[in-house]
Amino acid sequence: MKRMRACAVALALIMVTSVLYAGGQEEAQVDEPVVIEWWGEFTGFEAKGTENAVARFNELHPNIEVVYTGQPDLDTKVIAAVRAGNPPAVVSVGNNQNFPQLVAGGTYTPLDDLMADAGFDFSEYWEPWTTRAMTIDGVTWALPYTNWVEVLVYNKEMFREAGLDAENPPRTIAEFNEAQRALTKYDADGGIVQTGLSFRTTFPGWFVAYYPYMFGASPADLYDAENMQFLKPDALYEAWEWLQAMAKEYGADAMREFEAGFGGWGTEAEPFLSGKMAMTWNGPWIADHIRQFAPDMDWGVASAPTVAELVDRGPFGWVGIDNFAIPTGAENAAEALEFMIWFSGPEGQFSMNTGPEGSGRIPSVEQFDRDAFYEAAVTNPKIQDYVELFGSPGNQPIPFGSPAEQAYNTEFSAILDPVLNLEIDARDAVDTAVERAQAALDRM
Repeated sequence: MKRMRACAVALALIMVTSVLYAGGQEEAQVDEPVVIEWWGEFTGFEAKGTENAVARFNELHPNIEVVYTGQPDLDTKVIAAVRAGNPPAVVSVGNNQNFPQLVAGGTYTPLDDLMADAGFDFSEYWEPWTTRAMTIDGVTWALPYTNWVEVLVYNKEMFREAGLDAENPPRTIAEFNEAQRALTKYDADGGIVQTGLSFRTTFPGWFVAYYPYMFGASPADLYDAENMQFLKPDALYEAWEWLQAMAKEYGADAMREFEAGFGGWGTEAEPFLSGKMAMTWNGPWIADHIRQFAPDMDWGVASAPTVAELVDRGPFGWVGIDNFAIPTGAENAAEALEFMIWFSGPEGQFSMNTGPEGSGRIPSVEQFDRDAFYEAAVTNPKIQDYVELFGSPGNQPIPFGSPAEQAYNTEFSAILDPVLNLEIDARDAVDTAVERAQAALDRM
């Protein structure tokens, strides 16, 4: 009898243990974090701040695990992943010309219902830039994860060597032209060995289509969206005549020979970092590159030059926002949005941009603890200047992706070399670019 009773007790213990074990297994499965994969545009040293912010989010949100992967050629990979039915939960969009076409093609998920469920709105964010960049036809498709403004970045030591006031960089086009002359140096044979700013570099060459903003144009002056018609204001011609005037003054052949020795963007041989060029238009990311490749440079940040009559509007720059979105068919969209809201908010932006590996970018939100942020953003000693310049009423936005922008950029980028090589008159080049952009847009 005792043996039977002992066996019964043992059996009961086994059953209880089994139930507890099974329950523990079930509980462990429930507590497994939801994995959110984020494909982003930042890689290498530029990704450190992003990776740090992701790690901070994971620490604070044990129910969600975000995995960040820097990816080149994002659009192609995202389209393929959506078609295959296995997209990541979050994808960086950037200031992407293709975004509207990808939205129209069903690549991304609308966020308004998800945002409503989360009780989220844009009230903390910079306006009007944020909603312009996030929405298409009144529907929200993305959230911001960093802001930027392209302004004048300059080497103060090179300014002083040229007899220029390093604390008062050129504010008008006329002052810029004078600084360009003072900063251009020649060798014994008359070859150019240093210039103020070259216009064939990756920065600022990629947004040459928006130089008319320096002469007073706005996006609406260049393109009539209602009638889908490109326009030709005086500022458009003035900008390209200005570019060609420099080619004539310094010699098209001499400029081309000098620029042939430039290294690539993001390397120590890039002309601004290597000391061949004293000025550039650049965003807050330039601090990362200076820290990596020219740590001893004494540099400054200021308004990009404009025509004199625009100075009273305030400092000028080209404003843009980089975004992230949720691909169509992605799992765990609610958790993905929770992460995106946190990352683009004050805590996420602080985690991304501050500390010894921080990205030093402009926060997505307008309301943040500025004193603490500026003190902690040690990788970008000019971050306060960038934030103040970003908020200037004198700025103009880089239009956020559209077929019109794609056609416009393509055709105006195509005329840069012919104009600088003096192969075509600047006004004729503008007429050609507008005609071709309009034809391309009409085909779309």
